[in-house]
Amino acid sequence: MKRSLLAPAGVPPKAARLVADVLTERIVEGEYVPGDLLPSADDLIAEFGISRPTLREALNRLESAGFVSLRRGPGGGARVRAPDQSEVVRALDALLRFEDTSPLHIMEVRLVLEPAAAAMAALRATDDELDELEANLIRQASSDIVDEPRLWFAEKLEFQSLIAKMSRNPVIRVLTDSLRELVIQANLEADYTFEARKLALQHQRQIVKRLRARDPRAASAAARRHLEQSYLLPEELDATLRGVPVRKAPRPMR
Repeated sequence: MKRSLLAPAGVPPKAARLVADVLTERIVEGEYVPGDLLPSADDLIAEFGISRPTLREALNRLESAGFVSLRRGPGGGARVRAPDQSEVVRALDALLRFEDTSPLHIMEVRLVLEPAAAAMAALRATDDELDELEANLIRQASSDIVDEPRLWFAEKLEFQSLIAKMSRNPVIRVLTDSLRELVIQANLEADYTFEARKLALQHQRQIVKRLRARDPRAASAAARRHLEQSYLLPEELDATLRGVPVRKAPRPMR
C-alpha cells in the first residue's frame, strides 16, 4: 500500500525525516531484523511517493543513527544492523557536555543510579557475572594496576559498568556508560591517592559481598557508601542528600 508523504505542492521539507522515522519504527518493531536488506530504492520511492535525493537523505539519517549500513553500487543497498550503544552514549555525552555538566551534577546522578543498579544486580546477576566482578577486583589490586592511577581508575569504571550490565536494565546501562565518559573527561582519577585507591577497593569488596548474598538493600547501601566515601562531596550536595545540616565539609581522601 502506497503511503504518500507528498503535499499537493510537492515534497515537504521534512519528508526525509518522516521516511527515516517510519523505517526506524519498522526496524524497532522487528519488521526488519539485523541482516535484512531494506526494500530497493525503487520500491521505497514508490511506497512513500518521494524523490531519489529525499530517499538518499532518509537512508543517510538511518545510517547516522546506527540502524543500517549503506553499500552503494551493484549488489548494494541498506542492510539493517543492531543499533550501536556507543552511538547513543556519544550523543548523550555530547549533549551533557554542551549543557555544561559539572562533576557535582555527575555525582548527584551517580548517587541515585549506582545504588539502584547494585540493588537490581543483587537479584539478577548470574554467578558467572559475579565471578567476573571478582576478577575485576583482583586486577585492580594487582601491583601493576593499583600503582598506576589511570590504569586503576579504568578498571574501577569497568567495575561500575559490569554492575550496570548485571542490573538487566538497559536505561541504567546506557546512562552509566554515558556518565563514565563524563567522569573520564572530568579527570576525577586525580582525586585518588594510593591510600584512597586501597580504601575504594575495600568498599568494592563489600559491594560484591552483598551481591553474593543476594541482598539488594545491603548492596544498594554499600554502593552508596562507596560513592560518599570515595569522593569529596561539596557541602551543598551533602546537605541536600542527607537532609541534615553539615557542620563541616568532608575532607578529601588524601
